[in-house]
Amino acid sequence: MKINLKIFWLFILLGLLLVLTEIIIDHVLLKDRIVSLPYFGDVSASELLMRVLLVFSFWIFGAFVARLFYQTVHSKEKREEEAFFLQQLLNAIPAPIFYKDRKYRYLGCNKSFEDFIKKKESDIVNKTVYEIAPKYLADEYHDKDHELLENPGVQIYESTVSKSDGEEK
Repeated sequence: MKINLKIFWLFILLGLLLVLTEIIIDHVLLKDRIVSLPYFGDVSASELLMRVLLVFSFWIFGAFVARLFYQTVHSKEKREEEAFFLQQLLNAIPAPIFYKDRKYRYLGCNKSFEDFIKKKESDIVNKTVYEIAPKYLADEYHDKDHELLENPGVQIYESTVSKSDGEEK
């Protein structure tokens, strides 16, 4: 779990402020007065104040954590919606499209690419070209991918594609 340092220091500061407030109120204002409460009996005023401050602090902490949780869930849902939209957009393009990470593993593709090489997306994603194509073609694809990653931009070249049924185009 990733800890937000601003939040961490905010609660450290809140704790120190709570202790400082208790010391000031106890020694300056209350001077160990005793308060009689129903159901609790006799309680020192400083203890009563600390209980109220603690409950308030926990309430603030709970509200803050709930807000962070809501933001996390909401941002996850938003990312999922965006990913779905982008996949639909890619699938609407009639040209075969795929994309890879820096380790040359397929991260995704569109429906046209699946149809072109006659493989399902689940058989493509997280695999390298060496796991999908014959070695003599994979070497060529890998070299072109490396060239493109080293020199980003547009890349156009002709090559043979091996389909899952062994047919080459």
